[in-house]
Amino acid sequence: MKSQRIICWKKGDLRTFCGIFALFNVVALILGAEMQYGSRKSLSRGEVRGAGVRNVVVVGGSFGGWTVARKLSNFGTNFRLSRKPPIRLNITMVEPNAYVEYTPSIPRILVEPKRISSIFAKPGKGTAARVVKGYVTKVERDHVEIVSCHKSNETCNIPFDFCVIAAGAGYTRPIRPGESENTQKDRHLNLLTKAEELKHAKEVVIVGGGIVGVEMAADIAEYYPTKSIKLFSRSAKLLPELPQRCGTVAKEWLERRGVQLYLNMSYDGRDRSNPEKVVFWCIGSKNNRPINIFGTEALLPLKVDDTLRISPSVFAVGDIMSHKGCPIKTAYSADITGAYVAKCIKNLAKDSKYNLLSYPGDIMGTEKEPLISCVSLGSRNGLLVFNKWVVTGLFAAIAKSLVARSKIRQLQGSEICDLAWQLAEWNSFLMHRIDIKLQQILSRFKNSVQKLKQKFIANKHTQTENLQLA
Repeated sequence: MKSQRIICWKKGDLRTFCGIFALFNVVALILGAEMQYGSRKSLSRGEVRGAGVRNVVVVGGSFGGWTVARKLSNFGTNFRLSRKPPIRLNITMVEPNAYVEYTPSIPRILVEPKRISSIFAKPGKGTAARVVKGYVTKVERDHVEIVSCHKSNETCNIPFDFCVIAAGAGYTRPIRPGESENTQKDRHLNLLTKAEELKHAKEVVIVGGGIVGVEMAADIAEYYPTKSIKLFSRSAKLLPELPQRCGTVAKEWLERRGVQLYLNMSYDGRDRSNPEKVVFWCIGSKNNRPINIFGTEALLPLKVDDTLRISPSVFAVGDIMSHKGCPIKTAYSADITGAYVAKCIKNLAKDSKYNLLSYPGDIMGTEKEPLISCVSLGSRNGLLVFNKWVVTGLFAAIAKSLVARSKIRQLQGSEICDLAWQLAEWNSFLMHRIDIKLQQILSRFKNSVQKLKQKFIANKHTQTENLQLA
């Protein structure tokens, strides 16, 4: 029987750990602004705009859109304290629903419907944005056209100096709200109805082997172990966007609980009308509604440049945009791209010729942003991912729960949770830089060892040949 290694805390160990952790946060706090937004050396001497109002339209009120509105909300107050002419930002958030929700919690909500009310927040809560309820149908050079949700087919134009498109990806119901779920009451009732369908179904089919599909299969397998669960994925492995170990651990966990995996296969959709069968489509592909940008219907995801812009005054963040520096679509990625775009808008509002830093190269010094994800495998297991590092087990499950609770509280306007997330983002930037440096050092060390090994083999081969000739 192998002996297990047990970590024992000595009397001063906890105090030392807390001190090191506090020092790490102080360093992250000091370097946070430089890591996230770049140094002051990037300032150009362009035209400094005078006093006035800059109109900012934010399309979408979830993670990315909320972050942009939040970061811009205190801009006018801070800038008036300086000697430059005051500038005020007039922020308008366009959101079709009377609520925003924490979408990653939907798989758990369907098996624990009593927690439904805990995932909602009001759009723009904790920001200075004016919320307009409607759908954006057109984005022009200087205004957006919206269709109001209050009166059918009523359209109006909202002018802007800067526009941020953060409408998110389009999952099907119940993962994302449908067009008929504009109020929190309607969304609440439809989720309860879907939870009841799941409860009485004998067979469950899940289409998609990404993060949402795996979490959906894991939660259902844990809470309803007697149901027949089938998961279809067009990829040859689960969680293809994460390190290979994640897919292996998830596959083993699901197979131990009787989930039937059909990898590298597409679901044909047979027996959809079977009342004893429920199908969940966990594939995010496009926006819920098409958006006409500059006269043509936009192909999603939106292609952006290295400053996350479609045009000089139109930005895109979160799931709706595609950028080589954003490896996967997560709430974390939406947050940090939203913070970056908010800083860009602040700088452009003050200086129309500001030389924006590219994302993420000039910000982080790397070609890609940190790969951070947390995947739950039931209520007591999970996967915590940071770049190539993977932590499994109960700790990852606790981290997933803390992330969900704190993020919901942040969307509800909690100052403490907002500060905690800001510190977490700055720490992630610092750790990402350290991790990249360590990988470079290890790579150089491995290359040196490989060269020495090849040199040793070559010398040995030469000595053998000399002996044979002698």
